[in-house]
Amino acid sequence: MSTAVLCTIGTLAMMASTRQPLPLFDFAANPALALTFASLDDRVMGGRSVSRMLPQRDYASFVGELVLAGGGFASIRSTPAQPWDLRGSDGVELITRSDGPSYKVVVRTASAPSISYQHDFGGGPEWRTCRLVWREFVPSYLGRVVADAPKLDVSAVTSLGFMLSKLTDVGQTNARAVDGPFQLDVRSVRTFCALPSA
Repeated sequence: MSTAVLCTIGTLAMMASTRQPLPLFDFAANPALALTFASLDDRVMGGRSVSRMLPQRDYASFVGELVLAGGGFASIRSTPAQPWDLRGSDGVELITRSDGPSYKVVVRTASAPSISYQHDFGGGPEWRTCRLVWREFVPSYLGRVVADAPKLDVSAVTSLGFMLSKLTDVGQTNARAVDGPFQLDVRSVRTFCALPSA
């Protein structure tokens, strides 16, 4: 098995009142959690991309085919029965490997349901751990940055998912996104804290 690579993205937030990391999706222990994800591809706006989340032996795979002409995005998301209260965490930690393109984590909240908060992350053939800081997620609507959107409120997270898009999280061209099949393998998703609990 490959050694995981640590890839820390962004600066860590200050301590909050509750400092407890929370496992959101442990696909290594329960690959069937992949079946809780639903596709939301560019076909909703006339595109032809397609995707799904598949359970594997000890991970899940976000797979599909990206077609840049049209909407140019493929995504999946899981919606908890009750919104997650992730206050006290500094961000989300992923263990992933991929075919190379830059993917996104996409978060939606009850306080701003029309806005998707996005953060790019890189990939490669080896398993790696990436940490994405909440305060660095970019508010977006239909691929455009919403400059006056409220900051990401993690007290009521209504969905979390993954996306491959022709656009980056800041609305620029994603040069690493190309037409054709793609695969992002995910072993786990959990929150993290910069400092241990008091």
